[in-house]
Amino acid sequence: MTLKLRFGVNDIPYGTAYQTVARKRAGKPPSAAMSRVTTGDVADFIERRYHLMERYCEMRRDFIGQVLAEAMRSKVEALHMGRGPQPGPLLGTTDLADIAEDFRRTLDDRGFDGLVTGVPTAAAQAGVNHRLLHPYAKSNPPRPSFLDTGLYQANMRVWVD
Repeated sequence: MTLKLRFGVNDIPYGTAYQTVARKRAGKPPSAAMSRVTTGDVADFIERRYHLMERYCEMRRDFIGQVLAEAMRSKVEALHMGRGPQPGPLLGTTDLADIAEDFRRTLDDRGFDGLVTGVPTAAAQAGVNHRLLHPYAKSNPPRPSFLDTGLYQANMRVWVD
């Protein structure tokens, strides 16, 4: 049996889930361009340009192996204790939640800075932050890369096929 560990995001449109604070306060709807972009589009762009999830797997290979081994050990132990196999996938998203949380924490902690070409990004260094009233203000402090709106990070998921 071969298991494939998958990394991805819940695919939701930015326009329905997120508007800039400035647009909300002005009573304006999301921009048309924002309505067409989804978290999946952003994840595809980030992966093509920065190979972020791939790089994370390389950086945290031992941790990921430990989480997978513990999840499998728990499943085997449950069978040994007399509980029958559970319906659904062998390993569910709750079994792999520690990996997704570690990826999110790595983003928060700027764990890719200097390890991935182009990171930190120019937007992060400039403090571009669409959660603020003035997203492009020069007074905005630098932020971690890939956390402009927070949707990419919040919708990151790990699963097994």
